[in-house]
Amino acid sequence: MSVALELAALMAYSEQERRKWRTWIEAYSPQSAAQPPAGSPDNIGWAADVWWTVKKYWVIEAQRYIRAKRANPRSTVAGTLE
Repeated sequence: MSVALELAALMAYSEQERRKWRTWIEAYSPQSAAQPPAGSPDNIGWAADVWWTVKKYWVIEAQRYIRAKRANPRSTVAGTLE
């Protein structure tokens, strides 16, 4: 299926349904046994897992940066980030 067809299929759902899906994805945790909302797309579990992983590694990198700045406030990590 092309990307355009997938987007068209997604837009066929109401904003209220998509909002429920986003809420479920935001609350997702791999340890959670919560089932996705009824009528959600087949790949919502995959999408939630990918988003959870992205957020996890954002936090890890932010912690790494903060620790490096605290250890040596005059140096930078991987260039200037300010």
